[in-house]
Amino acid sequence: MLAGPGVTVTNAVFNNCEPVAQGKFWVTPPNVSNLGIDSGIVLTSGTAQNGAPGVGVNAPAGVNTTSHLSNYADADLAVLAGFPSRDACVLEFDFIPLGDTVKFDYVFGSCEYPDFTCSSFNDVFGFFINGPGITGPFANNSKNIAIVPTTTDCPVGVNTVNLPTPGGNCCNTNTICYNATAPCATLTAAQMATFFICNGAGTTVMYPGFTSVFTAYAVTVPCSTYHLKIAVCDASDQALDSGVFLKAGSLSSNSITLTALSTLSTPYPYIVEGCAAGFIKIQRSAATPFPYTFNYSVGGTATYPIDYSANAIPGGPPFGQVTIPAGDSVAFLALAALQDGINEGIEEIKIYAYAACSNNIVDSISLFIHDSIVMHIITPDTAICAEDSVHILVFGDDSLSYAWTPITNINNPNIKEPTVSPNVNTSYVVCASLPLAGCLPTCDTIDIEINQPPNVAIGNDTTICKDMVIQFNPTISPAQVYTYTWSGTGVGFLSNPNIQNPVGTFTALGTYNLILNVEPQAVGCSGADTMIINVLPNDIILHNGDTSICEGGQVQINVTGDPLFTYNWTPPTYLNNATIEDPLSSPDTSITYTVTATYPGCIPMVKSFNIDVQPNPTVDVRPDREICD
Repeated sequence: MLAGPGVTVTNAVFNNCEPVAQGKFWVTPPNVSNLGIDSGIVLTSGTAQNGAPGVGVNAPAGVNTTSHLSNYADADLAVLAGFPSRDACVLEFDFIPLGDTVKFDYVFGSCEYPDFTCSSFNDVFGFFINGPGITGPFANNSKNIAIVPTTTDCPVGVNTVNLPTPGGNCCNTNTICYNATAPCATLTAAQMATFFICNGAGTTVMYPGFTSVFTAYAVTVPCSTYHLKIAVCDASDQALDSGVFLKAGSLSSNSITLTALSTLSTPYPYIVEGCAAGFIKIQRSAATPFPYTFNYSVGGTATYPIDYSANAIPGGPPFGQVTIPAGDSVAFLALAALQDGINEGIEEIKIYAYAACSNNIVDSISLFIHDSIVMHIITPDTAICAEDSVHILVFGDDSLSYAWTPITNINNPNIKEPTVSPNVNTSYVVCASLPLAGCLPTCDTIDIEINQPPNVAIGNDTTICKDMVIQFNPTISPAQVYTYTWSGTGVGFLSNPNIQNPVGTFTALGTYNLILNVEPQAVGCSGADTMIINVLPNDIILHNGDTSICEGGQVQINVTGDPLFTYNWTPPTYLNNATIEDPLSSPDTSITYTVTATYPGCIPMVKSFNIDVQPNPTVDVRPDREICD
């Protein structure tokens, strides 16, 4: 469960470890754990599991126990603790790393937190490794790689990873000892705040305190055999227990990292025939005192040595070797594409990496060959309006040098993506080259066409009557494909605001404006015109009804209409003015008047009323008389 990529494990054995003290663990969804590791194996100085594990952890609970079947001791752990070793649990195995380092992840927890921090009950554990290139003070010349981060020799334990907290939840409130002595003296409180986790009364495991996830690692010689002893113990007494959690799959050996390098990397690293070389970078994680031989084979569609040359393919493909020197971390395989004058399209050089201890392919990387520099203009040929600009987009590597012609009306002729503002039709040419590389430039062209704004005429401003219909027929030149957009306060009266010739039905009085914007295919080169429409009433109001007057009387006629209307009264007899809105009538006889209000284009508006003229009465009561009382 612990072994991961790059290592081969053999001869695994528990040495002095009770079955109840070790086991596998995992976090079971939907539960979560604050341990930082979701699965793996655990070794304890007490009981790894019981019938009631901590919430979110199937096993173990990290349960403390004071009853033990044995009292195993380990001399290496006693050296680390500085006190007698009790209840040790030890897992040992051999392994062969494929790379030049080995590592694994772990968490150390203890029930000694908080009461016995900085005491003689310094429970510890160790990862003791021995093999080629390893020198240390422990058994079989082993070295402990369970080291507090940022230090070189400070072992992980209760007295070296701790943090005081209010109330003593996880450590003694008055004493800290994580940096009490060398080699731990360089540790700081800020670092320890990231190294130590206070678990209080226990959330997902029983230990009240444990480390964050640490990584143990060691420099190794690839393909050599190493021995690893993983051990944990109580110190001084057996009362409170500790444990170490080892992350599943984390025991791994670094693989070599391959990177294709070229001055040209868009859209991918590539080299050009007759141009500068590219490289395959072979890198290990750190420099070691030992050289590393990288074995590879060559594939792909490119053929060696016809299409390319290389600095490290002895005897020719398919096999080769590159050596990372002792004390260094990188080596390079140089590859140069040969100029053959044949249009071959894209060719691939593929490097397959082999495991140092086998003939198994473990990685691959590609470097491509092109006949010429990859560069083209993305922006299509474009039509613009005079005095407008175009920002030209280009696909090509930023490492190339770009030169544009002509150099007039361009913001910078030596950048990759300039902005041009030509006054006449212009063909702009860009050539991309790789400085000092010896290969021909690649060129491309874009045509910029200049269009004049269209002439747009809707018509003269007009006055109409309410509910009248107008058929708009604007004239537009030159004749070509346009898009039409009508706007303004009168646009709501149009049948369609996006056609050239809409119909307008104006159903409300008022003064409205209409704007027609015409957009041709030349983006931004638009034309427009505006019309004002004044909408008049389509009726008048005659306030006079049929009436009777005495002979010799007068009638003041009262009409409400628009001042722009023309009025005509018939018959004109007895009127002071037959062409005004409110004439005065002095009829001698009964008469019917009709008024007609007109405006050009409007339907005539007609109203009538009658005046009945009555004769004045004659009264004769005969001569005066006298009578007797």
